[in-house]
Amino acid sequence: GEFLMGSDHQLAQANERPAHKVRVHGFWMDRRHVTNAQFATFVRATGYVTTAERKPEWETLRVQLPPGTPRPPDSAMVAGGMVFVGTNRPVPLQDYS
Repeated sequence: GEFLMGSDHQLAQANERPAHKVRVHGFWMDRRHVTNAQFATFVRATGYVTTAERKPEWETLRVQLPPGTPRPPDSAMVAGGMVFVGTNRPVPLQDYS
């Protein structure tokens, strides 16, 4: 379905503006939660590798990006490179919501 993402409020962060409609395609959600321990057991039993642990393939990424987007450097095409953004300073974890 569709929902309104972001905000036009004067205190909204720059990356939250403008408010805009987003369409989310269908997805599966389980009736029960899965703990980290249960997921770890599943990974050990099946050898499952998460998206974050896989090296991205340019052809898979390319079709998800606007036409003409340049290929990222090989140094970014590593497991986790497209999912996690490192920082060289502390990350504040306060929640002001």
